Amino acid sequence: MLKLKKFDVSLRTAYAQAKELALAQKAVPLLTAGSIQTERRAGGLFVYRYRYDVSGKRTAEYLGPQSDPATAEKVERAKEEIRDQGAIAEYSQKLRRIGFHGFDNSTVVTAASLFNAGVFGGGGVLVGTHAFGTIVNELGVAASPFPLTEDVDLAARSVELAALPEGGFIELLRQTGLPFHEVPTLKRGAPSTSFKVRGRSLKVDLLVPARGKPTRR
Repeated sequence: MLKLKKFDVSLRTAYAQAKELALAQKAVPLLTAGSIQTERRAGGLFVYRYRYDVSGKRTAEYLGPQSDPATAEKVERAKEEIRDQGAIAEYSQKLRRIGFHGFDNSTVVTAASLFNAGVFGGGGVLVGTHAFGTIVNELGVAASPFPLTEDVDLAARSVELAALPEGGFIELLRQTGLPFHEVPTLKRGAPSTSFKVRGRSLKVDLLVPARGKPTRR
């Protein structure tokens, strides 16, 4: 039997503060906060920001020559992003330890990629156990035992996006750095509505209204 336990007001306040900080972001980062490094190369000193994706692959962002004032502005913005991500990560770790529900990194970056693309603002709704976890957090309660699955279920009558990457929805998911592939449908030639990470149980399912005559037994 599922049991619910309400957090005290101080813990609910900590959650509200973390949520406020997270909502202040223009987009949810898909990479780690990373670090800023100045490197000596032919011709002078140059500044880079090194980060990692969910698969552990390192990416380098060139910020510019150290002597350039424009580089100093980029470095300051990067430092601010690193501070904000660090604060959110610290809040998240503390909230998980005291019993708030959290998701694994792969699920987080998958949902973040959908959010950044405007899926939720364009008509998509998260459903299933991940939606339930979000709801109990909003209510300030802990659920035990938690009925967790790795599936990211997305329900929508229709979703309007300003722009999809070339390659469509599957390429949007691959921006996470995870090796998503389309799961074939039972009807040959029909577009896939299920996408799975190779070698993992993480899957994204698009739940859409049925068309045509209802199935009868």
